[in-house]
Amino acid sequence: MTNLEQQRDAWDRFATSYDEAITPLATRVAERALALAEVGHGARLLDVAAGPGALSLPAARLGAEVLAVDYSPAMVALLEQ
Repeated sequence: MTNLEQQRDAWDRFATSYDEAITPLATRVAERALALAEVGHGARLLDVAAGPGALSLPAARLGAEVLAVDYSPAMVALLEQ
């Protein structure tokens, strides 16, 4: 197993705990940053290492066109929920 595969597997194992512990605060920070950046309808956002969507989901709710990617399938699954 390569180092990248080990990292991906680690993020997969940690995804649910990360979502529970980190995402609520990260979402509040993202909402403030998006407001300051005046992100809304017509904006386009690329979220690399999107995790469970702390930035992507608030941006989409504001009307932005969002492309979110993550290396961890478990993180992407949380984002898609």
